[in-house]
Amino acid sequence: YNLAWQREPINSLIRKAIKDADAKGVKVITLGLHNQ
Repeated sequence: YNLAWQREPINSLIRKAIKDADAKGVKVITLGLHNQ
């Protein structure tokens, strides 16, 4: 399926969001993102 090419950019955005939230100490949001 042609979503394969989208997966890595999306994962990069998610990882960046998690790192940014971690830097701010927002643990609940990082856990919510990680569980999706």
